[in-house]
Amino acid sequence: MKKFCALIVAAAVMLCLYYTVRTYGNIFYMSYALNSAKKICNREYGSSLSVSNYRYERENDRYLITVTDVNGLSADVVYDSVNGIRDGYADVYKSVRANTVRGEFQRILNSLGIDAVCNVKMIYEKVETVGGDGGRCGTLYIDFGVCGNKNDFSAKIVSAFPALREADFDLLYASCVSDGKNYVFYSPKSDLSKNANDISQRINSLTNYG
Repeated sequence: MKKFCALIVAAAVMLCLYYTVRTYGNIFYMSYALNSAKKICNREYGSSLSVSNYRYERENDRYLITVTDVNGLSADVVYDSVNGIRDGYADVYKSVRANTVRGEFQRILNSLGIDAVCNVKMIYEKVETVGGDGGRCGTLYIDFGVCGNKNDFSAKIVSAFPALREADFDLLYASCVSDGKNYVFYSPKSDLSKNANDISQRINSLTNYG
């Protein structure tokens, strides 16, 4: 009788595990996938990325793990039980990381009361590794939209210099439209250490390109 009861219990446990795996996937594999993603976030992206939700797609036998940046932008990293980490894994991280960096620059401008739109061109030095590296900003693009004149354009850029000098990027590429003309100012970050008058003179000497 005891053996019979033990067999019944064992069968019930196996049945429960079977339906759990079919519904939620392999919990051991899911644990591996989550921990792997967390390690990559912590090791290569510091506090800018975090791992949150996950779900199992039974029809595709794959696991989706949500990676979120400090701005709330998120993307799904895909794992499956056959191939493990899928192609495009590094691209997901790089995309979210770029959004994080762009958001950091956007907040700098917003805090200074500067009405402009930022974009970034990232540099990844270890793209061959899973997840890439944290990446940094190579070129910072700032679109000031419509400016009153070149003096207005100059004043906006100069007002952002103190904060931008502390940021991590290589090249500043700023643009504006004034009186139907397009103006572009670009400068290595190292040149931003020059005084405001020097920068203003450079901007006032710009000729439109369109």
